[in-house]
Amino acid sequence: MSYSIKIHPDRRIAFFRFSGQVNVRIGHQAFLDYVQMPDFNPHFTMLTDARRVIEVDASFREIVQVVMQVMRNLRQFDKPVKSVVLVSSEKAFVIARLLDQVLERASLISIQIARDEEEALALVGCAGETFADLAHAA
Repeated sequence: MSYSIKIHPDRRIAFFRFSGQVNVRIGHQAFLDYVQMPDFNPHFTMLTDARRVIEVDASFREIVQVVMQVMRNLRQFDKPVKSVVLVSSEKAFVIARLLDQVLERASLISIQIARDEEEALALVGCAGETFADLAHAA
């Protein structure tokens, strides 16, 4: 599997990690898995570590199509929620921006892109922690 999801109810954060080759189908499945998790809460901040993504295969059209398919799920996000995405490649940055543009018009999810771990953690209110802390926390 090229992704993992861990929800931290105590921190009100959903922590996603993607690696390897990622495409729209994988992103779609990760979102569906997330909203079906027992601890899912649409008001939790989402934090995504995409630094280990080596290839992203997605077009604007594919992103729009998948967002349209999950509109019912997106309606659960009834208050503005932040999604911070940590990227290390230009391709991942561009895809995150495309997704942000689509979600901006279709939902209350706002994507913020970070270039380093410290910045990403500060944006979600976890300054002083590490991604390893989140990955290994109970």
